[in-house]
Amino acid sequence: MDNIIKLYSELRGIAERNGSKLAQELAISPNEAPLDFFAMVHNDITLTTELLIYYNRCRGSIKILPETEGIPKDENGERLVRIQKWAFISIMSSFEVTAKKIALKETSTFGAFKGRPYLKKIMQRSFDKGLISQENLHLWKGAIELRNLLVHNNGISEKTACYEYPEVTIQINSDRETQGSLISLGLLIKWLLNETKIWILDTRK
Repeated sequence: MDNIIKLYSELRGIAERNGSKLAQELAISPNEAPLDFFAMVHNDITLTTELLIYYNRCRGSIKILPETEGIPKDENGERLVRIQKWAFISIMSSFEVTAKKIALKETSTFGAFKGRPYLKKIMQRSFDKGLISQENLHLWKGAIELRNLLVHNNGISEKTACYEYPEVTIQINSDRETQGSLISLGLLIKWLLNETKIWILDTRK
């Protein structure tokens, strides 16, 4: 548990540094779009960290209840996973809003879109324009798919796929709820923070 709290404290620092670094490189305020994305992430991760600390303090007092199959259900573990799911979904959604604004504004880079430019379409166009690699496109599709599964289908996939990020592997299996260690989503968020920084900077070049 301590390693999860430590990771989210690190993520909060990464979000703050990314906003400040890009503010210097782009000569704009950290609170100005698109860098306000990192400010929103900082707030999300701050709340996530506070909730993780709270439930860590409650660990001994939260009951473990039996499930129908006789497998103990760790209520505290369920809370820890749910908190991190909320953080991941919120961060992905915030970035989608930011990416849409950039893609619609930077027409010289992205060209015109038919219909609404959802994040998957924006990342495909980013690959087509040489902003991201084939490997990164695959990983972006994995993050987007996981977000969509958690929001719309309770994490249950209709296909089997594996996405190998630098520090974590996300495995989804057909007709099964996506599983992972308690630290998996935090490591995926770390990847997101690093990649969004690079992507935002590259769209301004």
